[in-house]
Amino acid sequence: MNARSRDLLGSVFMLVFVISLWIQRDYITPFGGIFPDIALVGLGTLVILTLVLMPTSFRAIKDETEGEKKEKRRLTGLIW
Repeated sequence: MNARSRDLLGSVFMLVFVISLWIQRDYITPFGGIFPDIALVGLGTLVILTLVLMPTSFRAIKDETEGEKKEKRRLTGLIW
């Protein structure tokens, strides 16, 4: 399983979790749901943003160049 499919699966599970919490919410006092509502809306927004940006070609982790790989190996003692 590659990183993109793991992100997609995790985002879908998180969105289902947020929706289930939204459906089950209940207020004890008139203003008792302000913080949970803000947290759920914020979390839902971030999950939807992740799902929308997932198909783009933006790479969060850039590939190491050959020079960086050699430098890393030299520092770890693999190349003298």
